[in-house]
Amino acid sequence: NDTTYGNWWSQKIHPDEVIRVMDNINQHIKNKTINWQDEYRFKAADGFYRYISDSGFLILDRDNNATRMIGAMKDVTRQKEEEHQLKLLESVITNTNDTVIIMEAEPIDELGPKIVYVNEAFTKMTGYTPG
Repeated sequence: NDTTYGNWWSQKIHPDEVIRVMDNINQHIKNKTINWQDEYRFKAADGFYRYISDSGFLILDRDNNATRMIGAMKDVTRQKEEEHQLKLLESVITNTNDTVIIMEAEPIDELGPKIVYVNEAFTKMTGYTPG
């Protein structure tokens, strides 16, 4: 029955996020908001948590009462891990005392490759400012 599935599903949501997710979905049902979406960690069959992008569509009866929610879950773990990796690299590049310069691979004109990015350490050392 629906209650059993709901309990099974909510028990798979990461303990740090289950209250937020359940409050979010219950608020949508209470307000009769047709479309619902959230991201959270969900325990997969292998026992590991995956980042999930979940969206639902609320079904209302003739009296405007919520009767069901139809949804789809998408595993976005890889994207989340890549975002985390990029933020980590950005933090290292921004905060390092070493100079960092990124240029295009092909020379654009006779002056050489176009500079795409320099960090603050590069600017302090060379005096070059992006512009």
